[in-house]
Amino acid sequence: MSYGSAADEETALSYAEPRHAAASSAKSRSLPATMHADTPQNGSVDPQHSISTATQRVITYAQTTWRQCRPWKEFYSTRALSLPQFASLSDRVSVNLHVYRANYQVIVAFWIVGVLLRSIPSFLLAAVIFFAIERYIARRMLMNNNVLPARDKLVIALIVLLVIWLTDIGSFAVSALVLSAITVSIHATFHETDAVETEIATV
Repeated sequence: MSYGSAADEETALSYAEPRHAAASSAKSRSLPATMHADTPQNGSVDPQHSISTATQRVITYAQTTWRQCRPWKEFYSTRALSLPQFASLSDRVSVNLHVYRANYQVIVAFWIVGVLLRSIPSFLLAAVIFFAIERYIARRMLMNNNVLPARDKLVIALIVLLVIWLTDIGSFAVSALVLSAITVSIHATFHETDAVETEIATV
């Protein structure tokens, strides 16, 4: 084995590596921005990946909302209940909606889940529809550079309205929203946020 041939081979490899790296870089730039490593390049969407993504989004949103909640002991404090004056009613409701917005979201979710659990088939149907829409949105956004066309938004809205009209999910949803509105309205009206903050400051 000659030293000259080994040196020539090493020189050839040193020239080949930059070319290979440049080709790989150009190939990666030619791929769409929405094409991830775990996404098939044929435009298809893995159902299990879509479902897991939707579930993770729901869990992340729930955890974030729960962390943003004010203490529930403060939320249910009976010392903060008082009859509002008509002149300051709007200000009180606005303040409570801002301060306890995360708590109110938890209450709305509680009513929705609680009402749907009264009918297990409706709850399962709502879950299936949610994951189906999530998968459809993921597929369409993958095909349209991470943008959901207006026509697809219209299709999704029509499907949701059709399902609500043909099933009892609509009545359950209305019941949950009415109960949520009543609960939030009562708390926002009779809860005096300044009283709670004064009580906390004096402890």
